[in-house]
Amino acid sequence: MITPENYVKELLKRRNITQADLLRKMKQLNLGNENLHKEHLNEAINKRMSFVWGRRIEIALNLPNYSLIKMIGEPTENQWKKIKEVEKNV
Repeated sequence: MITPENYVKELLKRRNITQADLLRKMKQLNLGNENLHKEHLNEAINKRMSFVWGRRIEIALNLPNYSLIKMIGEPTENQWKKIKEVEKNV
């Protein structure tokens, strides 16, 4: 079974998108103010992806709603609130 992190790496590779391009797209879409740093994106893609970062990546890459979220796991009620906050800024 493919991990969400490996799935995103493969998508970026196939679409010829760098992490810098993805981060730039996230900033353009206003998917988080203070949390959008290259170190955090790198950690999300290479180590462990959180639900919030998964949702940001879904939106930036125009993936189906909650496809990465489902791969990551089942969010708690509190995590769903944070996921919905990401969507409010778009």
